[in-house]
Amino acid sequence: MLSYGPYKVIRELGSGGMGRVYLAEGPRGEQVAVKSLKDLGPSRIEAIRREVTLLRDLHHPNIVRFFDEGLDEEQPWYAMEFIEGISLRDMIDGETMETVVDASLLSTNIVGKGPAAEPAGVKNWRELMPVICDVLSGLNAIHAVGVIHRDIKPENILVRPDHSAVLLDFGVAGKLTGIIDREELSDSTDVGATPAYAPPEQQVGEAVDARADMYALGGTLFEVLTGMLPYRARTAIAMYTAHVEEPIPSVRDFNPEVPASLDRLVGRLLAKAPRDRPGFAFDVDLEMREILGMPAPEYKPASYIYHPMFTGRAAELDQLRDFLRGTAQGKSLLATVKGIAGIGKTRLLQELVRDAQERTQIVVVQSRGARTAVERAWDRISFERQSAFEALDLSQIHDPTYVEWMRSVLVRAVKEKPLVIVFDDAPNLDDDSIHAIVALAGAPIPGMSVILSMRSDDPETPAFADMPVDLSLHLKELTRADVELMLRSMLALKTVPERHLDFVIRQSQGNPFVVAELVRYGMELGLIWRRDGMWEFKPDANVDVWKDIPVPDRLARMYFRRFVRLPSKERDILYAISIAGDGAPEELIRSICLDLTSLGALVAREIVLPVDDGTVRLYQPRMVEIILESMDAHKRELYEERATHWWKAFSKARTKRLGAVKGPKS
Repeated sequence: MLSYGPYKVIRELGSGGMGRVYLAEGPRGEQVAVKSLKDLGPSRIEAIRREVTLLRDLHHPNIVRFFDEGLDEEQPWYAMEFIEGISLRDMIDGETMETVVDASLLSTNIVGKGPAAEPAGVKNWRELMPVICDVLSGLNAIHAVGVIHRDIKPENILVRPDHSAVLLDFGVAGKLTGIIDREELSDSTDVGATPAYAPPEQQVGEAVDARADMYALGGTLFEVLTGMLPYRARTAIAMYTAHVEEPIPSVRDFNPEVPASLDRLVGRLLAKAPRDRPGFAFDVDLEMREILGMPAPEYKPASYIYHPMFTGRAAELDQLRDFLRGTAQGKSLLATVKGIAGIGKTRLLQELVRDAQERTQIVVVQSRGARTAVERAWDRISFERQSAFEALDLSQIHDPTYVEWMRSVLVRAVKEKPLVIVFDDAPNLDDDSIHAIVALAGAPIPGMSVILSMRSDDPETPAFADMPVDLSLHLKELTRADVELMLRSMLALKTVPERHLDFVIRQSQGNPFVVAELVRYGMELGLIWRRDGMWEFKPDANVDVWKDIPVPDRLARMYFRRFVRLPSKERDILYAISIAGDGAPEELIRSICLDLTSLGALVAREIVLPVDDGTVRLYQPRMVEIILESMDAHKRELYEERATHWWKAFSKARTKRLGAVKGPKS
């Protein structure tokens, strides 16, 4: 009997391009739906398993429940709630209630289904409005935890016999990285959505946020109100062109009974640019209910920022594009991308992956993982080749003969398609992977290049020190204009008040991660709020309130991780800076910690700014608060005594000098 984990298959419910859906029996005799996926690469498998794990903890009446996930023959499956009902697609077309599970798999139409002969959506659109409200409630819930659905359409909305709606098919869901969590680097660029409903930015593989779901919801709502799609085309490319170039259609041109205010709302949802769309499901739900005279939503609105635009790194991206072109032309190159934590290394490489041409394969490997980085890279390279590679034998990875065999396999592979391997957080790679990188670099393979990403405060990796580098990028802080663009894009603002901008720049020192954390924390504390669907800063008169906010938790963890990884002498200098105060005289710091020989190392790690005026300053002033919290009482007392002694001596000497200048009293 076919089974997936503890779930025994009863019968097949449907199949499609991505896989199959089965009715299965769980370990307690309960009925579940099991979806098995196929033909997915390693990075896509990792992404889907990660999102299912996240969604398992989400219990919401308008979201299908996820129970379990796993791998079968190295392809993912997941078990979810089995729901009896009918899809919104069938309701639009006037079908009757029947059992439907994951109806999206039963259709292979790439550009979406056209209208029925007499579309029911035109006749009973008011009856379907509660369904749209339920969908918005579900979107509010998933957006709150950082998940975007990325394939909202009538086929993926199931209506139960009690008329409540459930969102299905999260198989292409994606995480809002950099919004709920740190940016994550992946070589997966799957668009995954249905072109008839997906926004222009998603169809070309750009980073998307909650506003992509709102666009698709707008297309779905248009179809409910009119019985037809907002744009029609015969191919996916023609459909994309229509979404980008054709004017936004009016609902009332096809159904005059729809209120003009609801027509305008649909038009805003279908705006070409994300910044022009409503970005919050709650706001859309509230406005739609007010238009139709329905009760206000009972759920709490989610708060999140939009995905910040890519800014300030155009020159570095152009250099990496040249690096890709060189690889495609048969060169073997090595690039390093360095910078302090949160400075934007991952985002830069994300843009490179999205920008890469199909003729070059980019494989991204994180330092952390259940298996070695070289094994994971090997699997991903193999997946896109016509014939799979033999699995690596790590026990032989240090044997020169075995390394030659690896090289011969890669030489054949790059003849099929040039290759760039990105090792993220390279200094923290496992020893086997570092050895393989260095050994393979000893005899370069034409058409295969490597990018090493590393933090500037990471300890030097001796094995990498002698490798010849063709491109070295060191990311610096963003300019004032870049920070302003970030703030405007995260909050969909036309302008940012100058005093607020000044504060964010001072506190962040142009670090994009810190900028995002300050904005997020300002939201949580009510210093930034949403009014009439738009984010606003508190009035300038209250900007000083920002100074009193504690260091945001994730920022504090980042500072602490940077601090504890440092050698003891460097930590002692930072303790001294924290006691003396950021911007204290260099001689005061020396008198407290007694040894400044490691100060240059802290400057090189971009933790301390270069000393050019006799004072010592941190790149991130708020780091002082975290350092002081980690300081033991004995050392703190000792350092405070030394600081007090220095200041007394300094004051005494200063008084003496002033007396000498004034001369003796007559």
